[in-house]
Amino acid sequence: MKGLLYKDGRILLTSFRILPLIVLVFLFVSVFNETGSFWSMYGIFMGCTMISTLQNLDETSRWCTFCDTLPLKRSDLVTEKFILALIVIAVSVAVLVVLRIGFGIFGIGNGFRDLGVTCISMVMAGIVSSSITLTTAFLFGPQKSQIARLVVIVVMVGACMSIINFAPEFLTWLSGLSPVILLFLGIVIPLGFAYLCYWISCTGFEKRVLA
Repeated sequence: MKGLLYKDGRILLTSFRILPLIVLVFLFVSVFNETGSFWSMYGIFMGCTMISTLQNLDETSRWCTFCDTLPLKRSDLVTEKFILALIVIAVSVAVLVVLRIGFGIFGIGNGFRDLGVTCISMVMAGIVSSSITLTTAFLFGPQKSQIARLVVIVVMVGACMSIINFAPEFLTWLSGLSPVILLFLGIVIPLGFAYLCYWISCTGFEKRVLA
């Protein structure tokens, strides 16, 4: 598992280094923009699409076919990608928190305003979007999964635009919820959805005939 994570990490930092930089730019802009939630949500979405991109690359380069000759189960490949997605989400949220607190100490940017709600929203959006894009990639392969990715992009952009138009009302409603309900809606339910997608991905990928 560590070897698979190391391999994907190296690819992200060498061949796809522009993608992490784009995510960082979105998170940085969100610190200073009034509609910061929009930029942070889009940043986490971009980060999660990197993982399905890596999976598509593994298939087109026949890495997955090569792994069939190794003492690895296909479910191991699925597990590694879902773990990597969670790592990307956690790192993205941590970077946003550091940026917001760091600049907020000096009275710059959005500071601590709605920081908790923003972080939970990022976790929810990241888990859901990565689960959908990864599941379609494992079930249908690089070409067919592109359609699902486009649908996810459209939905995420629509959600981000809704955040811009209805941010005050939405944040007021979320802030009025108890912490237990907020965590349940933002983390527990998405994690349950992610586990379902993980199980479907393992089952479907084990049965797929790779080209």
